[in-house]
Amino acid sequence: MTPHSAHTTLALHCGDRVFPLSEIMPGRVSLQEPAEVPLGPASVVATVDGREHRWNVTVSEGVNPETFELRVPVLNAAAYVG
Repeated sequence: MTPHSAHTTLALHCGDRVFPLSEIMPGRVSLQEPAEVPLGPASVVATVDGREHRWNVTVSEGVNPETFELRVPVLNAAAYVG
């Protein structure tokens, strides 16, 4: 069997802005670099080999300046929209 390495991108979509992510975890995400993320509705998008997976979330707190983490409490299976 030939080894395969998936091409993956992670991003937070807020309105017309897209913030690259380094990691997504239950209830939080990590930005690749510090940014002012607007509060309100957003989507966490993971693209794996061209297939998009999307979770609708609400950004209700600012970014932690030390870890670049952002709490998105509803980032879970129930928020998955495909």
